[in-house]
Amino acid sequence: MLSASVRLIGEKKAGTFRRSMLSGTKFWEIIVANFATELILVVFQTFLTFVVLRIMTGKDPLGSILLCFVMFVLDGIFGMSLGKPIFASV
Repeated sequence: MLSASVRLIGEKKAGTFRRSMLSGTKFWEIIVANFATELILVVFQTFLTFVVLRIMTGKDPLGSILLCFVMFVLDGIFGMSLGKPIFASV
């Protein structure tokens, strides 16, 4: 959430959002681009979490590793989405 909100606040302060809108970029294209980059970060952080968990404890999560991974990624996406309503005030 912090990463998404800091990025959007920075874009608003720098004026890149308005310049992008003036250059013909559509609102949904900006949102999709932000979401895609944040999704890549969330997947990478989740992968690192599993690697560190495996190294430090030497144990795998109980149950399906794929399901745990998907749940961690969804948790990251939901947290990231809490920073998105900033665009509503632009």
